[in-house]
Amino acid sequence: MGAVKRAVISLLFYKKKNLLLAILAGILFALLFLVLTISMAARHQVSQMKKTVGSSVVVQKKVQGSFFGSIGKFYTNEKDVLIGHPLVRDYNLVTTVGQGSWKGLRPYYIDEEEYLEYVNEIEALDTGGIYYGGIYDQSSFFGVTNSSDHALFAGGGYHLIKGRPIRKNDEDKHVILVSDVMAEMNGLDVGDRITIISSSSATALQFEEEVTVQGIFTYPANEEQEKLSARQLWQHPANYSFLPEELLTNLDRSAYPIEQIFVYLDDISQLEAYKKDMAEELGETFIEAGKQYYYDYYWDEDWYAQISAPFEGISRVTGIMAVMIAAGIYVILLLVCAWILRGKRREMGIVFAMGEKKGRIAMQILIEELVPLILAVVIGILSAMALVEPVSSRVLDQSSGAQINAQLEGQRDQVNRYESSGAFELRNDFLGEHFTVYRAPEKLYISESAGDIALYGGAGLMIMILSLVIQMQIVLKEKPSRILLSGER
Repeated sequence: MGAVKRAVISLLFYKKKNLLLAILAGILFALLFLVLTISMAARHQVSQMKKTVGSSVVVQKKVQGSFFGSIGKFYTNEKDVLIGHPLVRDYNLVTTVGQGSWKGLRPYYIDEEEYLEYVNEIEALDTGGIYYGGIYDQSSFFGVTNSSDHALFAGGGYHLIKGRPIRKNDEDKHVILVSDVMAEMNGLDVGDRITIISSSSATALQFEEEVTVQGIFTYPANEEQEKLSARQLWQHPANYSFLPEELLTNLDRSAYPIEQIFVYLDDISQLEAYKKDMAEELGETFIEAGKQYYYDYYWDEDWYAQISAPFEGISRVTGIMAVMIAAGIYVILLLVCAWILRGKRREMGIVFAMGEKKGRIAMQILIEELVPLILAVVIGILSAMALVEPVSSRVLDQSSGAQINAQLEGQRDQVNRYESSGAFELRNDFLGEHFTVYRAPEKLYISESAGDIALYGGAGLMIMILSLVIQMQIVLKEKPSRILLSGER
């Protein structure tokens, strides 16, 4: 009789015992996978924060002695030096906000009568082509390399609800993000093509460019926004548009210069070395247009420490727990398998004495021990998957993420409430570092750690199999007579 057939017969004969063993071991594995998943997810979260807010240095040109001050534009040679340094892992270029229009599309307005009156006023003017497209400044064009890290999305309450954000690999693409309000009014969806038109300012170049809707976003509404007149349509978030920085600057560098550069270092400890090198290459202060500017390098160390601390604590505690649970499970399973193996010594001795090869005997016993073990792993994974979301939510209820973001949103609402329309004042508060850009994470992104869990789980299973093989090899080194005799005790 073959080794596999003998193993199947044995498993069926002891099915109740094997099922009980699988359930008990499954409970232990569920606890292990649950704790390990939370630990891995928290560690992944910390790693992601280190790559964003943890290593993000905002570079701006500011006027000396000004609290809020003028912010200067970056020229190509400055940009190339700042983002081309060997310490810079990645970057995000943000242009100044320029005004423009959408050809043939309706902007969002509050008062239709006032809007139509304004349209008639514009159309009655003999502009000589300056009011290109017909309506003056319907939209605000924001140029970005990465829209997710822009102040309004990272901390201003703007959320992409359809499509995907603008990323670095979109630099040379003709794509756009529009608001859900504007998309609904004009029947737009992701993939639709629209035409953007240059600002009607007489000093700006005139262009007409076709772009594809890549994403649709929503924004936090407030009462002040609804007080804007038809002459301020571009200030309302419903009329905001986000486009790749390179597209806008190539179309009209004078209207959409780069005013803010995010550089992401490999390690924030390199900041001083980076600043020193920049000072040597660019200088520290300079005169431009009659004003004295300086290069400002801003990293919000306190904010990063505040938002990363809960996740670092979760990762550390659950990591220690996972190691302890894994060690306990390993010892328990080895003892259980040794006990089962001892109970099979007589059977092994008889088969061995009948001339069966050691390898085939080892295969049989390994199958008999692995089947309940694998079943236990499956039970553990399924149980952990069912429990991980509520348990991780409960764990994060103890963190300060939600409270931190509530404070951030309170600041944002206060700016919107008391500062004019609240459209650009909010953005300028971010630029002026009156408060931080990044929201604190409020949940663990479990799915992003699935690969790590599979890797650790597979390694643990291989160690277990190796330990069982070693156990069997020790037993099978003995003569059949000794195995039989030891099995009778």
